[in-house]
Amino acid sequence: MGKKIAIVITVSEYDKLSALPGCRNDGVAMQRLLEATGEYDAVYKNETFGSGDIKDLLRGIHTANANSNIDEIFFYFSGHGTVLDADFFYCAKDFDENSPSSTGVQNGEIDTIFRDLAPKTFVKVIDACHSGFKLIKEGISLEKALQQKTEFSDYICFCSSMEDQSSFASSEISFFTKEFIIGATKTKTEKVLYIDLQNYLIDAFRNDPKQHPYFITQWSGTQVFCDQANLVSGIDKTIFEEIQQKVRLPTPAKSSMAILDAVQAREGIFVTLDEAKDSAEKFSLQIETIRLNEELSMLYEFSVKREEPYKEVPRMGELARLLAGQQVSNLMVEIKYIQVEDEDIYPPLNPFLGKQKRYRSEASSITPKAEISLPWFNLEAIPKYRSIPVVGMAIVLIPSRTRCRIFSSIVEYRRASWDNFAPRQNSVKWEGSDYAWKELGELPQLNFLSRKFEDAVTSAARSAIAKE
Repeated sequence: MGKKIAIVITVSEYDKLSALPGCRNDGVAMQRLLEATGEYDAVYKNETFGSGDIKDLLRGIHTANANSNIDEIFFYFSGHGTVLDADFFYCAKDFDENSPSSTGVQNGEIDTIFRDLAPKTFVKVIDACHSGFKLIKEGISLEKALQQKTEFSDYICFCSSMEDQSSFASSEISFFTKEFIIGATKTKTEKVLYIDLQNYLIDAFRNDPKQHPYFITQWSGTQVFCDQANLVSGIDKTIFEEIQQKVRLPTPAKSSMAILDAVQAREGIFVTLDEAKDSAEKFSLQIETIRLNEELSMLYEFSVKREEPYKEVPRMGELARLLAGQQVSNLMVEIKYIQVEDEDIYPPLNPFLGKQKRYRSEASSITPKAEISLPWFNLEAIPKYRSIPVVGMAIVLIPSRTRCRIFSSIVEYRRASWDNFAPRQNSVKWEGSDYAWKELGELPQLNFLSRKFEDAVTSAARSAIAKE
C-alpha cells in the first residue's frame, strides 16, 4: 500500500486582515482527528505563518515524498480566503490584496504541487469565506474542467461556503470544521466514507440561509476516510465534547516523530551554496536568450546587460523599502538604512527651544553578502527610428537560503537631449515573486518576463506614433 499524508494549515492572526481566533482551535482539533484515525503516515501542521513559510512547507512535503507511492493526500485549510481575478487565494498572515500572488497561495498552485506526486485520491477541506468558488479561466466551471482533464484519479473538495458567502465561526472554533469532526465521530457504519461526511454536512447546514457548504467531486463515492473502530479507539472523547461546547482547546504536545517529520519535510527546501549559484547562473543564461519578436526587431535593437550586483539599480530605495516591509527570512542581502526627517514637526516641551525635528530610519539600498552575489539585468530596446522612445526593463534577483525572489519593472525613458534618453525614475514599479532554488533554472516566469517586456515596447511605440 502507498503512503497517506495529511497537511493542516491554519491562519488565525493577520497583519492586515481581521484576526480569526477560532482557526487556531480548528487546526488543533483537525490534527487530533486525523491522528486518531490511524490512517496517515504523517500529519504536517503549519499555524499562522506568512506565504513564504506555507509555500516552503508544501514544497518541502513534495520533495520529501517525491519518490513515494502516494495513496492519499489530505489538505486542510482554515483562515481567510478570497476570490481575485477568477482564482481563489488562501490568505497567509502577510496577505495583501494588492499583491495576492506573492502574499497568498493560489488554489491552482496547491493542485500543481501535489499533482506531480500522483496521489490516487486528493482531498481538500477548505474552511474559508468564498471557498466554493466556481470560476476559472474563460468562465468554465471547475466541475466541467475536472471532467475535461485531471491527473488525480479521485478528486474530493469540501468547501465551507458558496462563492458569494462568508463562512462563520465563534471565537473558539469554525462551524464547518466543528461539524466535519462531529460528522466523522457520529457515523454509524463500519467505515466512514467521504460521502458519509458530505451527507452529514449537507444536513448540518440545511436550514442555515447564510452558509451552504459546496462540494466538488470526481469519485465513485466509495472512498474511505477512516475505519470507525480505529477512530473510536484512538480518539480522545473529551476533545470532541469540548468541540461541541465550543471550549478552548489546549495545544497538543508534538511527538518526537511529528517533529522529525516536520524537519524532514522542511529540509527539502534548503540547498547548498553551490546549488543556489548554479540555479542562479542557469536563470541568468536564460534571461540572456530573451529576444524581441520579428516585428519589433525591425523597429528596435535589443540588448541584455549583466550589471554589477545592485549598483545603479533604478529606484533602489523603493526596492529596499519594499523588501524591508515584506520581512523575508534568511535573506542573503543586507538592507541599508538612512535617517530621514519626518514630515511632521513636533512642538517642544520647552517653548523657548523652538520647533523640534524628528527623524526615522528608512531603507535606502541593498548590498550583497559575500557568500552569494548575484547580478541584476538591464534589458533595453534601442529604437532604430527617432520617433519612438527607448524602453527598458530591470530584473533583480534577491537570494535567501531557501528561495530566490525575482523583482522586475518596466523602465520608461525620457528624452534627455537631442539624441539621448535617460530613465524616468518615477516610472519604476517593482513587482516580485518567490521561487524555490530548484525551480529557478526552469521558470515559466521567463516567458512572462519576455511578454511583459514586449508588451511595454509595443505600447510605447504605439503611444509615440499617436502623439505625433
